[in-house]
Amino acid sequence: MRKKTARKESPLLFQHTPPVKENMQTIFSAKKAQRVKQKQREEIERTAMLESKKEKISEDDSAIGMIETPAAVRDQIHEYHVEQAEQETPVRQPAFRKLKSFRDMDVEEKLSYLFNFPKQLPPVACIVTVADGQQFRGFIIGKADKTVTVKLMDGEEITLYTKKINEVKMVGM
Repeated sequence: MRKKTARKESPLLFQHTPPVKENMQTIFSAKKAQRVKQKQREEIERTAMLESKKEKISEDDSAIGMIETPAAVRDQIHEYHVEQAEQETPVRQPAFRKLKSFRDMDVEEKLSYLFNFPKQLPPVACIVTVADGQQFRGFIIGKADKTVTVKLMDGEEITLYTKKINEVKMVGM
C-alpha cells in the first residue's frame, strides 16, 4: 500500500503583485466628450435666453401692462383655442403606398413597372403580345414616351410602339 505523506497546506508558488496605486489605463470616448461640450453650449445658451427673456418681460410689462381680470384671461385662452382650431391640420397619409397587383395594372403601368424593376433583383422575363397576334419573349430594357425596347431571348433588340401592345405577361413568377 501507499504510504500517505503529509502535504503542506500552503501553495507551492507565490506571486507578489504590488497594489495598484493609480489607473494604469484611462478610457476616452469621443461621443462622451461631444455630449459634455454640447451640454456646456446648451447651458450657456439657456442662461443667455433667460436673461434676454427677463429683459423682454420687464420691457413688455411696462409697455403693455399685465392682464389682471380672470375674464380677460379666459377670453385670451378662448381666442387661442379658436385660432388653433382654424388652422388646418394636414391630412395624414400612410407611409407606404399600396401597390396594385400586376394583373390589375394596364399595359402602360406594366411596362413602366418592368422597366423600373429593382436593380438588385434579376430582370423578369415577359411575353409581350402585339396587335397583329405576334408574341415576343424577352426583357424590357428601355422605355420612351411612345416606344418600348425589348431584348429577346436570342439577344436581338426590337422596338415596339406602346399603342400596338395588347398584353404583357410576366414569365417565371
